[in-house]
Amino acid sequence: MPEQTSQLISSGGPQRLVRSFWLRVIVLVAFVLVVEVFAGSLQRAPVTSIVSLFILVGFWYYFYRKMSNIELLVDEVFDCDTSLKVRRGGIEEIVPLSNISKVEVPSMGVDRIAVYFAMATTLGQQIDFIPDNLSKSKSWSLKLAELNRLAADLNARANRAQGVGLV
Repeated sequence: MPEQTSQLISSGGPQRLVRSFWLRVIVLVAFVLVVEVFAGSLQRAPVTSIVSLFILVGFWYYFYRKMSNIELLVDEVFDCDTSLKVRRGGIEEIVPLSNISKVEVPSMGVDRIAVYFAMATTLGQQIDFIPDNLSKSKSWSLKLAELNRLAADLNARANRAQGVGLV
């Protein structure tokens, strides 16, 4: 039996998003504090300023969690020709391509691929990952084209593994 090749197709995972989130929070807090210092409201009503800042960060965190679906992101995805080897934290699972029901680029998921399973795995019914080979170009349309190409390729291979479309 020939040895299967394994290629890492994901990058960064949740760690990259969490780091960028906290960096954005720090920048937001610094910006608001600078504005409040120059406006003088921090000296006049410090408690009100600090409470409103915490409320702003709280709302941002809530909507960030809702919009990013960070709990669906996995750490690593390896393409093993006939299966995907997926790791999230200490859980690692090999998912045959025949168990993939659909692969798509979510409309709300920036730079991510969503993989839906026909039968639930220990990782759940769906996983998301950030592809590793996205172009470093700033063009959003090129990135979207690469995401769609990768999703279409995985969909086609999953359909072949299930025997869908074969006569």
